Amino acid sequence: MDFSDQHRSYQKQLLLYNRHLPYAELLEDESRSLFEDIKQNLSIAVQKKELWPGALYWTNRLTSYIRVCGLHFPKEDHIKLVHLVYKLVTIPDLEPPLIRTWSTLLGTLLKKWRLLSRDDLILPWRPLYTLVKDMYHSEHKQIKKGIYLKETVQAVKGMLSHVRNYFAVESTQEMLDEWRPLLCPFDLAMVEGLTYLHQFLPTLPAQLIGDHGHRLWFDELIKLWLGWQINPALEDMLINLFARLARHNIGCIDWTPYMNQIFSRILRSFHIPVGPKELMSEHNHSADKEKDFSASQAALLIVSLLGGGSPAQQCLDELMLALESCYHPSNLGHHTKRLLDFMAGLAVQFILRLKRERYSKPSWLPEVPSHAKLNESDIDCFVKCLLPTVQLAMFNKMTALYAASTFHNLALIRSDLVLPRLLESTFRGLGTVNEPHQVTASLQCVAGVCRSLLNGGNGRYTEGRKHVFSLLTMILPGIDCNDHFKTLFSLIVMKTVAEMLPMVDCSSSVGTIEMTEEEKELCLSTGQLEDLVLQYFDRCFALIENIAMEPTTAMDRTGALKSDKLENLLCPVVSFTTRMLLQQCPAKLNEVILEKVFQFATSHVFESQVSGKLCAEICGSVTKTIGGPALKLFIHHCTQVIEHSLEDPDQVVSEHLDKELVWNIQLLSQVVLVTDDSLVPYVQDCITCLKRCTKLKSRNAISDIGKALSNILQSLTSTNPKEYRCLQIGYNVPQHLYIRDWALPADTKELKINWHVPSHEELQAAERVMSEFLQPQLDSLEEFMRGKSMSRDDLHQSLEIVHSVVTGATAALPPWKGKQVEGSPSSLVRMERENYITSLQEIKFNNFSRKALAETAHRLTEYVLQHHEDDTKSMLCLIKLLSTLMLNFSVSGSDIEEKKQSYRITKEGLGDKLRRKEHLVRSLFIQRAFLHHQLRVAERSMSTLTDLHLILIKDLAKLSISAYTEVRVSAQDALKNCLETYLYSGRMVIPDILSLLNNSTAISHDQFKGALHVLLLSPVVHVYLHNWAMMKQTFITILQAGHSEKPSIINLLQEVLIAVVKKYETFSIMFKVPDGCVQAAAMLTGPLSSEELVDGDERLQKNNAEASQDYEDVVNSLSDLVTNEKLLWRCSQMATQFLTILVRHDYMFPVKGVRLLVRCLVHDTLNIRKIAYVANLLLFQQMKRQHIKTPVDIRQQAGVELPTAILPGERPDNEWLCIRDDSKIPRTAEQWKNFVFIDKTHWGYYCWPKTLYTYAPASQQPKMQRNSEEMCEGERAVMEAFSSQKFIDKMVEYLCFEENKGKDRYKSDKAVLFKELFRSFGNSFLPLLKPHLERLAADQQESNQRCAVEIIAGLIAGSKHWSYEMQQDLQTFLTPLIRKVMESVTPETIDDWIACFSDISADRDPRRLHWLFEILTDTPLRGTDGAFLDSSRLQLLQAALAQQEWRVPLLAHRVLEYIKGYLAHPFKSVRTQVAQLLAQLFYQDIPVVQNHYNPKREDFLAYIMALLPPLDQLASPHHEEILRICKTILIWLTCSSQLHGGSKLFGMLATLLPLSTVEDDEEIGPLLKAACASLGHSEVLPAYVPVIVGAMKKLAESSLWKVKVSTLQLLQIMVFENLFVFHSQEAEITELLLLLMQDSQLEVRELAASTLSGLVHCGFVRNLPNLKASFIKHSRIPLPKKLSGVQQIGMEALLVKRHSGVLGLAALIGACPYTVPDWLPEVIAEMAMHQHDPAPLQATVKKAMSDFRRTHHDSWSEHKQKFTDDQLSMLADLLVSPSYYA
Repeated sequence: MDFSDQHRSYQKQLLLYNRHLPYAELLEDESRSLFEDIKQNLSIAVQKKELWPGALYWTNRLTSYIRVCGLHFPKEDHIKLVHLVYKLVTIPDLEPPLIRTWSTLLGTLLKKWRLLSRDDLILPWRPLYTLVKDMYHSEHKQIKKGIYLKETVQAVKGMLSHVRNYFAVESTQEMLDEWRPLLCPFDLAMVEGLTYLHQFLPTLPAQLIGDHGHRLWFDELIKLWLGWQINPALEDMLINLFARLARHNIGCIDWTPYMNQIFSRILRSFHIPVGPKELMSEHNHSADKEKDFSASQAALLIVSLLGGGSPAQQCLDELMLALESCYHPSNLGHHTKRLLDFMAGLAVQFILRLKRERYSKPSWLPEVPSHAKLNESDIDCFVKCLLPTVQLAMFNKMTALYAASTFHNLALIRSDLVLPRLLESTFRGLGTVNEPHQVTASLQCVAGVCRSLLNGGNGRYTEGRKHVFSLLTMILPGIDCNDHFKTLFSLIVMKTVAEMLPMVDCSSSVGTIEMTEEEKELCLSTGQLEDLVLQYFDRCFALIENIAMEPTTAMDRTGALKSDKLENLLCPVVSFTTRMLLQQCPAKLNEVILEKVFQFATSHVFESQVSGKLCAEICGSVTKTIGGPALKLFIHHCTQVIEHSLEDPDQVVSEHLDKELVWNIQLLSQVVLVTDDSLVPYVQDCITCLKRCTKLKSRNAISDIGKALSNILQSLTSTNPKEYRCLQIGYNVPQHLYIRDWALPADTKELKINWHVPSHEELQAAERVMSEFLQPQLDSLEEFMRGKSMSRDDLHQSLEIVHSVVTGATAALPPWKGKQVEGSPSSLVRMERENYITSLQEIKFNNFSRKALAETAHRLTEYVLQHHEDDTKSMLCLIKLLSTLMLNFSVSGSDIEEKKQSYRITKEGLGDKLRRKEHLVRSLFIQRAFLHHQLRVAERSMSTLTDLHLILIKDLAKLSISAYTEVRVSAQDALKNCLETYLYSGRMVIPDILSLLNNSTAISHDQFKGALHVLLLSPVVHVYLHNWAMMKQTFITILQAGHSEKPSIINLLQEVLIAVVKKYETFSIMFKVPDGCVQAAAMLTGPLSSEELVDGDERLQKNNAEASQDYEDVVNSLSDLVTNEKLLWRCSQMATQFLTILVRHDYMFPVKGVRLLVRCLVHDTLNIRKIAYVANLLLFQQMKRQHIKTPVDIRQQAGVELPTAILPGERPDNEWLCIRDDSKIPRTAEQWKNFVFIDKTHWGYYCWPKTLYTYAPASQQPKMQRNSEEMCEGERAVMEAFSSQKFIDKMVEYLCFEENKGKDRYKSDKAVLFKELFRSFGNSFLPLLKPHLERLAADQQESNQRCAVEIIAGLIAGSKHWSYEMQQDLQTFLTPLIRKVMESVTPETIDDWIACFSDISADRDPRRLHWLFEILTDTPLRGTDGAFLDSSRLQLLQAALAQQEWRVPLLAHRVLEYIKGYLAHPFKSVRTQVAQLLAQLFYQDIPVVQNHYNPKREDFLAYIMALLPPLDQLASPHHEEILRICKTILIWLTCSSQLHGGSKLFGMLATLLPLSTVEDDEEIGPLLKAACASLGHSEVLPAYVPVIVGAMKKLAESSLWKVKVSTLQLLQIMVFENLFVFHSQEAEITELLLLLMQDSQLEVRELAASTLSGLVHCGFVRNLPNLKASFIKHSRIPLPKKLSGVQQIGMEALLVKRHSGVLGLAALIGACPYTVPDWLPEVIAEMAMHQHDPAPLQATVKKAMSDFRRTHHDSWSEHKQKFTDDQLSMLADLLVSPSYYA
């Protein structure tokens, strides 16, 4: 059927693989019918407002349709479906499961973005913003509304990535207006703002949206990113955004000004260890590195910047050069995985970009501008840049997969550059015997480039084809039983080659067909193919003979398990490799192979576990390929041997059979599995033989007999491809040159897959097998059920045969049909599933049906459970049989997933990302087509649940509660799969399971335990957590069960509780279907009648009312149960937890539940109280009354015009938000009433929102002091409890209990609990709490003080809306209390008080808390209370100030002036805190924003510089006070550089470096090193680079050598961490190092040389010829004979200069640790001339050459080719120590 000419209006043709199925002619009509059915029913369901089950069911059917048929529907319907699903997913308060399903579907509909242009579809962004905001930052998130499962969040993110391409043009500006005001760099709101921006902002090309796209935000966001050292989470968002922008706008944005900073950022993200250990940044060793931005996104950004004359390629060259040695196997570290990701990502993204520019079809997106496209030179440069790194990475000890993937991708574009190097490395590795890792790594990489090797690199490396035979010849010995890894990868290479290489000898074609000389040579080489194939089988035979299983001792068990896994992996790989080889061989060669394999298999007898299994797999591969001739030989031989062996009567009754008999049965079981119709003539022989075998008593033999029967039936009834040849034509076509077909891509129009479809004769033969084997077993089982005696072994054997036969015949046992069971939820639409077509005519037996077999299986299960429950083997067979009958229709879902994974891996190695999807080799395409057929067979989710299905599922449920663990586990696994397949099956099973959860003596411990296990199955959990009636029944039953106190039961109950809490998602009580959804559904198929719409509305209202009642019933029932019944404390705890998760944001919690949860606050059980704290917090938030907000006239408040441009930072228009003058603080009731408080600190800092809101005056707000009549029932219950002094006393008493001594900490949820309490009820309860607070605050006991902390934090935070008078009363009470606290704080509670003041100050207008700041700033350093209290007061002050960020400049300046006088405080702890407070005060002083009001670092630095004495006096021991100041400043430098970078601070550090000479102070050294490490690893902005280099030059002139050493250490770290930013200073830095290499101090010279070596190695220093010449010149300075006196001094100067030259040569040698550049041999030869120089030159030479030998040893055979014979001789003399006996 010609699919291409039909339905051209469809978005996509029927999915490609459908067109090559044997029943393809039926699929077009099927797809049309299916889609119309889906469209009609989905439209009706939504119009009738039935989201569940109707709309959900049919959207799932649509997902299934797309998976099987593709987007095969008209564009008009496509657009309507998108609109409908978009409306559905943005329904307000939609429950998470529906969000997850519909988000995934919407993403699927929009994934093929080429099909719908922006002219076709525009979607609004605000509904999605509402959804995402509700998920991430909802005000109800603590009431579980904002807590979604990870799968839901990922689904929404994935959907957003597709939807944002269709936002309106004006949406970008609207988004910026909405989220720009959140971008305050010091506030958590920045995370929120950047989250929205990076997920929502469209990055479409400017050609489409002009100035309405990235031009509105690019400059400001990239300056924000590169101008400030932000935390890794924010950086990840920004680099994702910029990477996406760069990909969509290649050649449209000038990235050049930011290039150096971008590459420096990327380099820094790898955290490469640089410099001495003591100066390593803590970040290099911390877990924070996991939070760094994605390496793959960095790769995408870089690749998008390449081409068009961009300097990006040069930067990439330098980056890879700097990172190159980190890829070496010896440099494994925390950075390795990230580096490998980056390397592989670069190659993948480059391929995808090249594909887009050269091979993609035109679409509505504009093409990349011609000037920016990658040209051939760009490709060459990229590949050459990456290749050295990949060559090192291939031997990485972690894995070679990244290198293999990278080689594969690079070979697609530049095989002439890639393949020679890889082949050279591989041949060298295969030639070694002591480097197994090198061999396996090489083989992995070769497997990835096989296609490029065979097709001559698409014409770029045709000579590579000549190496194929040499490669295969060297690989074959790798099939070695002594090295399973090498065997495995050798086989993988063979398999990969075999899938693309016709094994045809073309040597006879030379002279008969016109060909090139190269082709002639290749044709002659193909004469080796036959020998290679035969050698392969010889190696396999040797493997089989030597791999026999051996018993292991307990000591060897761990290694044996690992070996077993490898052996199990070898079998399928050997089988598939053999089959692929045979598929590509001509018939004559296959005849030779058949004879060879047959001779080997029949002349040996193997054990059945390993070698026998392996040999049988190979023989099976032969019969699958060759068919009839092979079957004739093997079946005749096996049946004869078996029948001859069975003539011995002892064999029939023996458990241990003759080895030859066992081997031949095993062999027969494999060879009968074929893929064509050649088995039919031999069926009778097999039946005759196997019938005799069924009388055997050996379990192993019966297992193989069952496998044989299963394989026979599978061969006769399955639909599958007959062959997987890489060419559609045969291998005996005359005058055809097969070498031109190597790795040839398939022609998808002429694929001509040869399918095996069961014929009438085969079905008759299969039915005959069923009659001969299944029917007798069924008859005997029927007699057994009627009471006839049968031994356990006979029963197990009978069931084994039945299961095997049924498994083999599943393709001919179609599913039975029937109506959905009664009691299922009703729907307004039809919900019946039709299975996909899988054959031209239904394949089925005449006398056997799946339904009849299922009925028999059910009766048998009942009988065995009743009379033979202890027969575990039989029950396990029954479970497998039931599962097969329910789930297996020739292939199961789990098998499909495994096959998909296998196909993906194969495609990764054989596919071609660069060209079209159809550019697959034929064998791989056939595999995918067959996989698609199996997918159609296995696609059965939401199948109709008939009565018989339910009966079988209940049988599995009974088996799931068996007394035997093995049976329970197997049955539960099968039950889980069935419940996921059949619609509403979970609802039908739960009541039966719950009936077992009681304390009746009739219920055994094992049954109870099994029932709990079933309740933990994910589909069961989903049911009772998404249905109120089921939830009520399940929760109540669990709580009342009370069966056992055994640990196993207790643990299971805990697991159930954990599952409920983790998997619970707030699902809807009140479904709402907006009119927009109904209208979108009506557009799909047409509107329904008004009567039908009214009917839908009424049904929706009825369902909502029922759900409301059901919800209240659940809560009330749980509350009554806990209140009225004496539950065990454990059950009470579970009930409390159940009630807690049921608190909602959209429905008031029933008053019974409120009373219970409030009472739980004073429960005797600690765990219940802990749950109650959270539960009551949620209740109080639910009761929270909304306070009215009014818009603020910003211009009036500011008193100035608002800026028209974006000017982040402190400005005249936002000055009114800051405390700059005490007079602006409201101090009277009238001022307070009219004052405009803005609590959120981020408002106004970056820019103003369109409308700024503040709280309306108190007169418009909800009444604060209310009587009970003005409260709702829940509030009255709370009021009643907290008005009781007894309740308060008991609650405070419990809050003071110590839970874990020394581990208890301030609990913010308790503070929020009190906050919500005081927010809703004002100061009603304060009089009852005051005595407690006064007592607890002064108490030195840790737990008592912590209780006071939590109450005070909640009290102040909850008083925000109190009246002025109430506020004054509170201040009057708290002021002396807080002063007392500051005098009584203890080391154990200081962290609690810090957290308390931080929470109090967070999100509060500082003018509300002016009284608190006055307390905190009132003489914090008194000097009379000891160092601890002084430092504690500073910590509390810092905690409060930190939350106010930029809004308290008056306080900041006041505090700064105050602590300036304490920089030299005598106590270390106080100095440390002073320094940390200083860092906080300057936190707002960052480069990317304006700072006009807060303290500036420059002013403070000037103050300090004026304070310090001259540099040469600083290290004097007489300056104790100055030293203490320096210590404080060093701590400040360390803290400051971690905040916003240390560029400005380097001058101060340079001033303090002379402190390194202070040796009598233990503090100075570590502080100085910490400051150096922190500043060295900080980011340097380009503007500060000349200043820093200038400061380093001055330091190099110091008379103190330790200062020079510190300078060099700093330079090492700082330059590498900011490599690209420092490029402009390359000459100055090189000059500086050369100067220090001639320093008189040896340590300085050596460190300068080491630093230079590192900079040369990472490509920073590039003027190597001049350097080399200079070093050689200095190294040759002649030294006079040693003299005395003045002449001796002159000689030392000459020696230093000569030593500098030798050090320079050593630096150049050390800069090449794993390579030998062309210039290096000359340098080494020059170095050799100095081996006898005086000290320290001789030591330098010795160390340099020792390091050279160590780093070049592994690849010396390759490196020595760069040296001449004379140089090698000289090198040998230098490296080899003289013999003692010489």
